[in-house]
Amino acid sequence: MDSSVFPRGYASHSWTFSTSQLAAELCLSESYFSRVFRDTAGQSPASYMERARMDLACRLLVQSPASITDIAHDLGYKTSQHFATVFKEVYRSDT
Repeated sequence: MDSSVFPRGYASHSWTFSTSQLAAELCLSESYFSRVFRDTAGQSPASYMERARMDLACRLLVQSPASITDIAHDLGYKTSQHFATVFKEVYRSDT
C-alpha cells in the first residue's frame, strides 16, 4: 500500500531543489537570483521554501490521515526527526 499523502505521480522531490537549480531554470546567475529574490521576498530562497514546506506540513497534519513520518518523507525530509527539528526552528521564530 502506498502511504504517500500526495496523488500518484506527484513527485515529493519537487520540494527539494537548490537555489542554483531555480536560477538555472530562469536563466539567471545564482547570485543575481538570490539577491533579487531576497530583495523581493525579504528572505532567502531556501528560507522561503522551508517555510512553504512547513506551512504545507501543518495543513497535511490537520487534514490528512497520514502519519508524521509519511508527511515528512513526502515533503522531502529524510527522517521524521529532521522534520521535527526544522518544524521547531521555523515556528519558534513566530513566537
